[in-house]
Amino acid sequence: MKTTWHGANLIQLTRYPAVFPMNCYLVVEDDGLTLVDSESRRPEPVSRGRGLDL
Repeated sequence: MKTTWHGANLIQLTRYPAVFPMNCYLVVEDDGLTLVDSESRRPEPVSRGRGLDL
């Protein structure tokens, strides 16, 4: 896995960079990290399969 920092608050994680790059991003915030997954094939509600109501 390749890790690339873009400034102080954005980390790009790349899996299989030479063959078929798949990226996701971590945003560094005051209270932790936020994961941004750019590999979803289609949008899916957060509640699906997790027993949560929106």
